[in-house]
Amino acid sequence: MVDLFLELMASMATRGPASFAWLGGRPKGVARRLDAETGLLGMDGDIAWRPLGSAPSEPGTVHVVTARSASAARDSLAQLAPGVPLLGLGSDPEVVEVLRAGGARTIRYPDVTALAEELVQTAQV
Repeated sequence: MVDLFLELMASMATRGPASFAWLGGRPKGVARRLDAETGLLGMDGDIAWRPLGSAPSEPGTVHVVTARSASAARDSLAQLAPGVPLLGLGSDPEVVEVLRAGGARTIRYPDVTALAEELVQTAQV
């Protein structure tokens, strides 16, 4: 999931200011990679590390779930704040089904560019 998160951040970096939240605390391996890669993108400090159960819900927030398995998608959906727009990215048909059942407008991986475009449009609504 880290690679998908980074792909989305890289795509968003070309579109203007954005900030991101990683739900699940600050796992050491994830944090090191995200810190290094976001530094290269010029997005240092643009990730908020939030513990599970503290999904953001401020105006302009869009939840994006990137999952490689149906169980990971279900786990992620369970952590999100209600009423916030939801987008999903997946390639496995079962993952896409879980995301759509959870209310996500879903983009097929590997089209991260389309996901970023949808994210920008959704955040502006």
